[in-house]
Amino acid sequence: MIKQAGFFRELEHGDPSGPSIHMSLGNLAGEVNEIVDYLSDAPILAATGTTVKDILGERGAIIGIINIQTDGEWAWPSDLAYYVEKYRVGIPDELGKRIAHLHSPPRLSVEELTALADTFFESMIEYNSQE
Repeated sequence: MIKQAGFFRELEHGDPSGPSIHMSLGNLAGEVNEIVDYLSDAPILAATGTTVKDILGERGAIIGIINIQTDGEWAWPSDLAYYVEKYRVGIPDELGKRIAHLHSPPRLSVEELTALADTFFESMIEYNSQE
């Protein structure tokens, strides 16, 4: 099963039972630039075409199009890099250790991404069917 980070419950694309982005503010451990680069450079697992707004900013500025990215072990929404850089939101310790160890995300083949997407979306369907 693929691990998840950054699906904060307050986000439209978040996990209702996920962590609070407000409780994660300023909790970043690790080198900001290295973490942001890693999160931003990871392969896209799923592209949505949906724009997202900064839910912490005063005017809710559009910050980009949401995609789901992965390093093969973890998946996160693409706006996580933005929130890490701008607000220093924390990421799971295990992901932080992985980033510090690898420094850059692994390149994944189309076959690997397809298998990960199947696993990721199957777990999402199972989770939603339990509600």
